[in-house]
Amino acid sequence: MNNITPTFVFLSIALLVWSSAAGLSSYLGRGFEREHGSSETIQRSEVATPELKELREAVAADPESVDAKMGLAYGLVRAAYGASDGQLLMEAVQTFSAVLEKEPEYPPALLGLAKVCLDSGIIDKAIDFFPRYLKIVPDDVAAQSDYALALLRGGQIDKAREAIATAISLDKTNLAAQMTLAMIERSEGNEDKAVRIAKAAKALAPDETIATRIDGFIANDQAEAGGGAEPSDERSPATVVAKYFQNHEIIGRKLDGIHWHSPEEVHISVKDFPVEQMPPFAKAKFESNVKEALKGLAESLTVVLVDAKSHAALLRIPISQVGSSPASS
Repeated sequence: MNNITPTFVFLSIALLVWSSAAGLSSYLGRGFEREHGSSETIQRSEVATPELKELREAVAADPESVDAKMGLAYGLVRAAYGASDGQLLMEAVQTFSAVLEKEPEYPPALLGLAKVCLDSGIIDKAIDFFPRYLKIVPDDVAAQSDYALALLRGGQIDKAREAIATAISLDKTNLAAQMTLAMIERSEGNEDKAVRIAKAAKALAPDETIATRIDGFIANDQAEAGGGAEPSDERSPATVVAKYFQNHEIIGRKLDGIHWHSPEEVHISVKDFPVEQMPPFAKAKFESNVKEALKGLAESLTVVLVDAKSHAALLRIPISQVGSSPASS
């Protein structure tokens, strides 16, 4: 059985949208937008409420239908990501779980939960679900890459290398596999090698948006490797703040602009970022991550999230002056 506890279900909701940990496919701007063999095709467009209604009605009409439940589960995931809606994600996790209650090793449900766990930062569960899926569908290169990323995030570097070697042996031209390898190299301090792999992988990018994201990865690596950049404790606040939010897994996709209101206050303009919908502890985690990443950057600094349309302040984050050097995202 899948052994999904109520606590896990609750955590998966809150952390998916707001955690700083996200899967490589999210980092590349793809999310769930790919097809995995026997699993349902996950469309690129958001699911509108009327479509969700139809998907729920299909399940109600045939409660025993695995296909109907999977269609609803994937639809809910798409909608949850598109609308930053934790309740929809809860329903998605429960629907995947219901499928596994009936068919414990059903590949699409295992994969769906593995991806949700990875993108939520619930790494131990992701590391549980990916192998179960890959035992049945071993030639899924994207899933092998995501499994390697989960192992990397879980600190299991040797196993991550084994998993990504398997993925690359299946398809040397797979962008996710190559970028995951670059991340592994970076995690071990091999910045030059990471940059070289990422530059080669950029040629595989399907569009300019993803190419730009890879450029951000390369630039960050080069800065950390000393590629002409100033030492981290001497970098300008403008450069550090820009890199942090441009490469942030959540804010990066919603970023509209960065404006310095004064040397002590920077405004981060975001589109469709519903701060008021964030659970209190998720909001606290987000603020804590920002403070930790930018601590010690200036004698006095306040980060203000601003709505791109109304220009209203959504959230003010005074950065603690404890510490000396900013971290990367």
